[in-house]
Amino acid sequence: MESLSVASIMAWHQQNLDMQVGISVLKKSMDVQAESALFLLESVVAPVAAVSTPALVIDGSLGQNIDVRV
Repeated sequence: MESLSVASIMAWHQQNLDMQVGISVLKKSMDVQAESALFLLESVVAPVAAVSTPALVIDGSLGQNIDVRV
């Protein structure tokens, strides 16, 4: 009877250890995925921030002159 309880305790301990290892692997894979996603987002955002928008023309001169050089 005592050996059965020792065996069940050892089996429970092994299951607990397996679960802890699985959780650690899952956390590590989530960290790697988050780093990859952050890298991709930063690479997409960087060129967009470098693009400047043209200034608005508010004095009414837009479309008044046409450049017809040939």
